This record gives sequence, structure tokens and C-alpha cells, in this order.
Amino acid sequence: MIKPDYSQPIPKDLGKVHFIGIGGSGMSGIARMLLQMGYQVTGSDVRDSPNIKALEALGAKITIGHDARNLGDADTVVVTSALWETNPELLLAIESGLPVLHRSALLAHLGSQGKLIAVAGAHGKTTSTGMVVTGLSKLGADPSFVNGGVIQEYGASSGFGKGEHFVIEADESDSSFLHYDTAVALITNVDPDHLDHFGSLEAFQGEFAKFADAASHLVVISSDDPGAIAVRQRLSHDRVITFGKDATATVRLSSIDSTGPQVSARIEYQGQSELLSLSIPGEHNAINAAGAIAVLVG
Repeated sequence: MIKPDYSQPIPKDLGKVHFIGIGGSGMSGIARMLLQMGYQVTGSDVRDSPNIKALEALGAKITIGHDARNLGDADTVVVTSALWETNPELLLAIESGLPVLHRSALLAHLGSQGKLIAVAGAHGKTTSTGMVVTGLSKLGADPSFVNGGVIQEYGASSGFGKGEHFVIEADESDSSFLHYDTAVALITNVDPDHLDHFGSLEAFQGEFAKFADAASHLVVISSDDPGAIAVRQRLSHDRVITFGKDATATVRLSSIDSTGPQVSARIEYQGQSELLSLSIPGEHNAINAAGAIAVLVG
């Protein structure tokens, strides 16, 4: 398996970019963005998929199956953690001296070009990322984004916008989120996960605290989730906004009605109260929306 190497320099001009394992949600999202930015993209994967079909429709040249010949005349190679080190395309890229970038390192580089909003957490981060992107879009901000799932507003999991904001679903599983140049950190919740990598719950929560404290502008964090509360107690950041049902929340939800196919609630911020009504069910989605709103008002 391939581990991210953030010491690998990012070429000023990526040139023709080849993705080994292009069909995954993370890889395909970055590939889509590069295509929209005008780069020539090729790739390979073990099987066809809707993600691959969508990329091909945008102009990517993709081969099913891994073979050294797939590398072609690529200038830069992008890999994913799921790749085996014996992959023939990877071996040829290394032998040829081509820059080999882990997708996390390339995403961190792309995100550093704008005001980065990074969304982390065990649950709800894909939905929350989509809500932040949609909110910015409605406000005319035209953000760039890479998400773990399709955003309904765009019909895609990634997009290249003309605005200053860049929104990503951050990956905490291997501490990748510590390498982002984050302006706004949104933490939905902190469940004890990935302890095989972090070793202990305390170390896991410590990484979230590092991620949040490194944000240059703002931290947005749940007021309700026990893990998030534990992380918040570790923070030294001077700008923290909380969201949730707790009476102390900066952006507070009340009167939540999740009995039907559409959840609604009252949302309060700085003495103002508005009705929040979503087209999707579930109290958890009202809480996700509160986190997204906290990012937008912050």
C-alpha cells in the first residue's frame, strides 16, 4: 500500500497527468477538477464504473486493467493508498523518474491555492461538505470543491470554480488533514475510529485538535458530540464557533421536527431566529446544516 509523501515537490506545471486507480471517489474527483482546469488526464483502473464513464465524457483517456504501457507520455503520476507497490505503471513511473504524487498531497496543493474550508469527522462530513458548497454557491461565491459524494446542486463530486473558496472533505484516517493549508476547519463529530493508525483515543483526539488549531481563520465544531467536546477542550484557537442543540451553541437548533420526510427546526444565531426546512429527512441532517451555516456566518 502507498503512503502519502508530502516531501515530494509538486511540479509547477503538472503537464499530462496519469491517475493509477482513477475510478475511486477521491481520485476521480481530483481528476475531474484537473480536466476542468484544462489539464490532459489519462488513467487506469481494474474495472469500469460510473465515475470512469463521467471522466471519459469530460475527455479523459482511461484504460481498464493495469499495464506499464498505460503510462504513455505522462508528465506527472497520481496514486492512491489502495495501490500495491508492485503495480507495473507505478514501477515504470519510478524507473522513469516521473513525479509520483499521492492524491492527498495533490489535493493539499490544489487546496492551498484558495481559502480552504476543510470538513472532518466520523459521520456527516460528505453531507456537510455538500451543504457548505451549495451555500457558498447560492451566495455567489463559485467555490472549487472535492467531496466524497455527489453534490446535488452540481450533479458531481468535484468542481473547479472561479471564486476564492476551496471546500474539501478532509481525510483524518492517516492524518492527511494535518497537511492542508486550512483557513476554516469544520468538525462534525469525533468518534473513536482509525485507532489502528493513531494508537489511542487520546492520540486520535489530539490530531483533531492539531487540525483545528492550525486553521488560520476559524474553527467550527459540534457542541453536542462527546468526542468533539473533548477536542474543543484541547483547543487554543481564538476563533471557535459551536453548533448543535446544546444551549451554549453559537449556532443553535431547537424545536426539531424529524417525524416526516423533511426535517425542520428553528435555528438561532446572535439573537436572530429563523425556520430551517430541508428537503431531506433526519435530525442528523438538521445538525449538519447547522454546521454548514456556522461556516457561512463565520
